[in-house]
Amino acid sequence: MFFGRTDSKNSGLLPTEPISSSPPNALWAEVTRLLWFATAVILLLALFSYSPADPSWSTWSSRANYYQNWIGRSGSIVADLLYQLFGLAAFAIALILMTFAFTKHRFIPEVGDSRWSLLMPFFFLLSVSTLIQCAFPSVWIPWHLPNAGGILGRVLLGFLRY
Repeated sequence: MFFGRTDSKNSGLLPTEPISSSPPNALWAEVTRLLWFATAVILLLALFSYSPADPSWSTWSSRANYYQNWIGRSGSIVADLLYQLFGLAAFAIALILMTFAFTKHRFIPEVGDSRWSLLMPFFFLLSVSTLIQCAFPSVWIPWHLPNAGGILGRVLLGFLRY
């Protein structure tokens, strides 16, 4: 509405509501989209440069200050944790983050949305992890990972086989 509501206090000549979306909200939306994109790129760099020899939570190394991971210690820890949990489906996390970055109005609820729609990326990640665990033979797994689909893919595949 251009001029807003008219009531006894307002003659209707002055706007009482903003005419369009305010620039800080548009600016905030662009900044959050850039942050989602930067997070996805950093995650991809950490995942691609993963080395099992890097010190992390599940690996001990005497070379405490030398990391082959391009993001450093934090990239080594994040990549190791994601590979242990989700396996090769960790790349799907970067895909989900890219989707958040390139989708406008992602967190504005619409009329038909339910609360379950917020869990869809997590369900997608679990299904991709299980599919990778089911489809990849152990000789094709890079970086000598114990499970192609990670711990979650192995557990869910065990439930499906049961």
